[in-house]
Amino acid sequence: MNEHLTPAERLPELVQDWADIVAQVAAEYGLAPDAARSLGAAAALRLTDEYGGRNFYLAQCMSLRLSQRDQEILAAFNGRNYDELATTFKKSVRHIRRLVRRAKAADLLTRQGDFFPEGRSVPNRR
Repeated sequence: MNEHLTPAERLPELVQDWADIVAQVAAEYGLAPDAARSLGAAAALRLTDEYGGRNFYLAQCMSLRLSQRDQEILAAFNGRNYDELATTFKKSVRHIRRLVRRAKAADLLTRQGDFFPEGRSVPNRR
């Protein structure tokens, strides 16, 4: 191994990839390039501290991606365009209606708070 390499350059390939990704995101958020690289290396090493030596599955976070799609649907919703949204997003009208209903309920809960004491479930109303 080359003694002139920095610690970040000595990382195994996958860990180096993680460091590069974190550095890229940090730079996108305005961190100076040197600081972004240092943060990337530190984050990658922290991940090896937590998960090193384990075999694990790295999820693709599809639920997050789905929620981004759902946000697009909700942003385009005008109160009466269920059919149009179903066609545009290749979903059923029923799916769009369910999404809108859940979003309205979540918004109401956010604005009003939970009226039920902790540990007591909300009745399921359909």
